[in-house]
Amino acid sequence: MENCTLGAGNGCVVEEPLIGLNTASFVIYTSCLVALLIVTFGFVLLVLVALVSETNSTTLYYSLLINMLLANLLQLVFSVFNGLTVVLLGASSLTPPPTVVCRIVFWGTGLFYVASTLSLAAFSVLIYMRITLTNANIRWMHIAITITIIYTASLVLLIPFLVPYSTGMEYKENVACYFDRTDMIIPALNYSYMVCWSLFSGIIPLAVSIVLPLITLYYIKKQSISESVGYKKVLASLTLFLSIDIFVSIIGQILAPAVAYFDGPDVHISYGMVAMTAPLNPILIVIFLKPVRFKVKGMIVSTLACHCKLRQKEGNVASDEKNSAPV
Repeated sequence: MENCTLGAGNGCVVEEPLIGLNTASFVIYTSCLVALLIVTFGFVLLVLVALVSETNSTTLYYSLLINMLLANLLQLVFSVFNGLTVVLLGASSLTPPPTVVCRIVFWGTGLFYVASTLSLAAFSVLIYMRITLTNANIRWMHIAITITIIYTASLVLLIPFLVPYSTGMEYKENVACYFDRTDMIIPALNYSYMVCWSLFSGIIPLAVSIVLPLITLYYIKKQSISESVGYKKVLASLTLFLSIDIFVSIIGQILAPAVAYFDGPDVHISYGMVAMTAPLNPILIVIFLKPVRFKVKGMIVSTLACHCKLRQKEGNVASDEKNSAPV
């Protein structure tokens, strides 16, 4: 295949760019990401049911983890919708939806991502208070107020996504919903917003969620705590889980938006980052929370057992019908 240059003749064939968006390779890539997101949605839902079913003394502390997983579920809904739109546009010659659809998709994804990160930070504060402050009396009212503050802060931080004057959005190459740096009517407003986003939905809550678990682990190691050794191990596992998960949040919330403002395969990297980090929250919860792990395992085993019994019953019915059929 010849390379095309300026003034080339009719024998020239234009090569498809390797990192283009309106290409078969990008459609296949996005289809794989959508499949991963759908599987992740099912897994998050399974872990969420296991957490909700934990109706014991830890329910109060699990409530913020439940809120985090709910935010993850809603974020996945927006991400799957966006991915399916990309696949549909890339595999056809349809006209892209209005830009407002792109804005709503990014707004929803960002809103529940921030809510998830803030919920994690609040959970680390809750565990820290529970262990280090013996007189801390945490009630459901405090949890409800905390969750209200989380979503109020998330809504405020995501307002600029809906304002064309600060954040430009487009369907790049008529396929992928993404940022448009040429559509910022007031660039200074956009840059100010990015600083606020990085501080209040990224750096500050992430720092809190890393430092407090480390302090809590140190306190557990050095102080004499009245709870049983098993309970201390569970708390240590929770704080370790927070540290690992916050590292993942740093990748997803800080690195991906930064990549979005550079030329090159930025869409590929940003879309892939969202899909690859999505399963880590429920995976880490299952690894470090033993009761949740047992419940998830029990639900999977029960589902498989019911499926096997149903298949066996269908086989027996088919065999009986065959035996009773006239010769």
